[in-house]
Amino acid sequence: TERLQNVIEHQKQVKSDYLGYDRHCRHLGPDEIEARLKEKLPYTVRFIMPLDGETTVKDYIRGEIHFDNRRLQDAVLMKSDGYPTYHFANVIDDHLMEISHILRGDEWVNSLPLHIRLYQALGWSPPVMAHLPVILNPSGKGKMSKRENRAPDGTIRPVFVRQYQEAGYIPEALVNFMALVGWSLDDHQESFTRNELIKHFTLENVHKSPAVWNYDKLNQFNSQVIRGLRDEELSQALMPFLSKAGLAVNQQVLLRVIPLIRERITLLSEGPQWVDFYFQEPKSYDPTLLIPKKESPESTLEILKLSRTVLEQVSFTHETLYNSLKAEALEHKKKPGPFFQPLRVAVCGKTVAPPLFESLEILGRPTVMNRIDRAIELLTPLCKSNEESNG
Repeated sequence: TERLQNVIEHQKQVKSDYLGYDRHCRHLGPDEIEARLKEKLPYTVRFIMPLDGETTVKDYIRGEIHFDNRRLQDAVLMKSDGYPTYHFANVIDDHLMEISHILRGDEWVNSLPLHIRLYQALGWSPPVMAHLPVILNPSGKGKMSKRENRAPDGTIRPVFVRQYQEAGYIPEALVNFMALVGWSLDDHQESFTRNELIKHFTLENVHKSPAVWNYDKLNQFNSQVIRGLRDEELSQALMPFLSKAGLAVNQQVLLRVIPLIRERITLLSEGPQWVDFYFQEPKSYDPTLLIPKKESPESTLEILKLSRTVLEQVSFTHETLYNSLKAEALEHKKKPGPFFQPLRVAVCGKTVAPPLFESLEILGRPTVMNRIDRAIELLTPLCKSNEESNG
């Protein structure tokens, strides 16, 4: 081992176009080999590669690949500990298992001449060989790696299949996306069912060039699949994420909510942040969120009280709620958008939420009134502090 390291170091120093084993023991005769075995000297078993000409291999994707035999090493087949190397075991295992096609990354291309020569030496027909292009990371500057999972904004991106599942990617979306990383049917179709992929996928359409892993494109596929799910299917897909978030979900309520959030979620893991307030009291929020732009705590308190009065009196359907509150806003010379903000925050606990009036209808009058009362309680101290500072 030390001698081989010195040989390679010398090859580097003289800038040799060949780096590696110098075939030092290639021409040992049978008597010399026998003598060394009797001395119990450590040894490996190597495969003798030709020294001139070319080894030509047909790759299903790349076509014929030619290797200069002068640059090929006499590779180790059996290590000094008596165990076979991967290359030797791989060829034997694939033959015994009657493997018909070998598809692997193109970083294995340089192993082709050794594998083909081994098949020929053993008298076996090699399988079809196809070397797939590598997948590049989102920057396009390097191979996709399990260690490169941090987005530019610092967030952690999934790398392992389990992480994609935990992030809320749907299997159909991930399979569809992965099929198009390095393969295409034509220049326009992107969406495929699994059966369509089975029908259309061929090695002839696999690209030779590396493909870039694009999270934005994957997210687009995932949102498309979500939008195509039936209400019941999306409800079931969301349940593990809602349960993990600690939400006690009423299935009938969730089915009414699904149409309101379907267009808003890209990942299933985003479900809890959109539906939590339907199943539990909104968590503590900053009462200043209740106050629209250009409104004061006092005027916002008045808006909440006006809204409460209207909601006590009208039918609790989303059309009636919208029309009644809009009319109330206009009567008091308020724009409907800012007029609705205090009610949205009071009921949902946030400024961005599913459609307000459909949500009010789902929650029902008692729950909505209780949450408005809570908002009034939170806002009242701000009005008092304003009075004190003005006084």
